[in-house]
Amino acid sequence: MQLWPFRAERKSTTTGREALVDYAVRTSSDIAVSPERALRCPAVFAGVRVRCEVLGTLPIVLYKRRNDDGKERAADHPLYRLLHDRPNGWTSAAQFVMELEHDAIMHGAGYALANRNGERIVELIRLHPHAVTEEIDRATLEPAYRVTAAGGQRTYSWRDILHVPTIVGTSMPLPSTALPSANAAKRLASPSQ
Repeated sequence: MQLWPFRAERKSTTTGREALVDYAVRTSSDIAVSPERALRCPAVFAGVRVRCEVLGTLPIVLYKRRNDDGKERAADHPLYRLLHDRPNGWTSAAQFVMELEHDAIMHGAGYALANRNGERIVELIRLHPHAVTEEIDRATLEPAYRVTAAGGQRTYSWRDILHVPTIVGTSMPLPSTALPSANAAKRLASPSQ
């Protein structure tokens, strides 16, 4: 007796480009689930949305330590305006936080370029996670980031990239990110066969 009125059917509708961009992790049921495909599951979408939107509502405030071990807002800090108000001309602080958190959940890390005028950071620009490759210098163990854009590739120092990993202190590849949890949620939401 089949309790679920639908049956599973596999169709391939991806083009070559989508197959490269829409990389996936295979589940125990042998169904490939990419971050984009996982978001089609209502439970995954709702979880990611709630987490991102809640973080987006929280203000980012910089503090400076006082001599009496207290703290006070550092509204005069050069990065205060970028993090609290608007990281660049087209993105609000809330949207910036939501996008970086979404990238961290779905792709393992979120990245932003610290665009400078001389030594001063004038804007933070979100980078798509697929466009960034982290490389560790074997001699210094410092990370560097190779960014691929329409104009080619460029390598940036860790000083120029804001890196938001899924788990603090680690840079984990896709299978170790939140996606396996998304795969489990999708399996729970799918019909048992």
